[in-house]
Amino acid sequence: MEKYLKETTMINSMERLFEKTVNNYVKQGLNQDQINFLTNYLDLANNDNHDQRFTAFFTLFSLYRREDNNAAIDKLFKKYREEFKDLPLFTHVDLLRLSMISHSRDDLKEIMDKSKRYINDLENKCKDKKINHTGILHYYAHAVCNYYEVSDYDYKYEEVSQNKSNTKVVNENIELAKEVIEICINNEKDYAKFYATKGRICLLNKDFDEAISNFLIAKAKEDTTRKDYRLIIGGYQDYLLFAKQLKQANILMEQNKTLETSIKDIHAGNIRLISLFTGLITLVIGNLSVITSNDEPVKLMFIFNGMFFIFFGVIIVFTNILLGHYEDQKKNKGLNLLSLLLILAGLLILGWFFFKEMV
Repeated sequence: MEKYLKETTMINSMERLFEKTVNNYVKQGLNQDQINFLTNYLDLANNDNHDQRFTAFFTLFSLYRREDNNAAIDKLFKKYREEFKDLPLFTHVDLLRLSMISHSRDDLKEIMDKSKRYINDLENKCKDKKINHTGILHYYAHAVCNYYEVSDYDYKYEEVSQNKSNTKVVNENIELAKEVIEICINNEKDYAKFYATKGRICLLNKDFDEAISNFLIAKAKEDTTRKDYRLIIGGYQDYLLFAKQLKQANILMEQNKTLETSIKDIHAGNIRLISLFTGLITLVIGNLSVITSNDEPVKLMFIFNGMFFIFFGVIIVFTNILLGHYEDQKKNKGLNLLSLLLILAGLLILGWFFFKEMV
């Protein structure tokens, strides 16, 4: 155990290798004697090897986190928070702790924002140099997924429905998550969880095929020797099925939109045909009545014909507005032009008739 502490402490704690070394050591399993050694090592008041003490602290934290022992983690943090709070990696450890106990939307949003600030702070300290600690970067991408997945709003969620400035924030959060998860995958191409998180980000953007592909990769790359392998694979499988369901639902929604559009077009056509048929019958009957019962049938026939053209032109305009067709001017350009010509023709006939009367 002493050898492990010395060798691990020699690794810079802000390098991903430090976190992986500790996790691999803990994954092998620690017996009670080893746990007691780490606990006693931290309890020694005269132990002034600060970095080595942090290695012992992080090892115990990783063990309790793997065991999902929140009580032990809470006790560990209460006892040693003040000692280690100024170390760069401590914020990452604290965020890992918070993710185990925070489940409300407000808590998840706070974790996401805190993780984003943490990355920005680290880059500022490095004089704007991009960090490549995949554990820290992946945590942010994971936090983005956790927050937006629990939202009750569609696609880009509640900020989109509020105002445009918040929409920009949501887009930035998801775009940054996409950016950092690509860095993670490029640095550790065989780490299954990174692909699962990328799949979740793809779901947020409704890129269902890409999401399905990444969940399948995650299943294929997961370490089969893990004690919790079945549980982890079950989680990937749940997301995979969810992605397939969302893809199918999206296809059905698109088909439904197409069907609704077709039905609207049919209704519009029916209204116009009925109006035209009714107008023609009215026009014929009216003209016959005028011819047989009026001394000046030509004048009234002009009036009837002019009014018919105007009437049918207005019907076309009305059905376009009623069925929302004016939202697609290109598609209905012909109908709009036809309605305008009919109305103009009717006005010209009526105008010509009244002009002749005045003359």
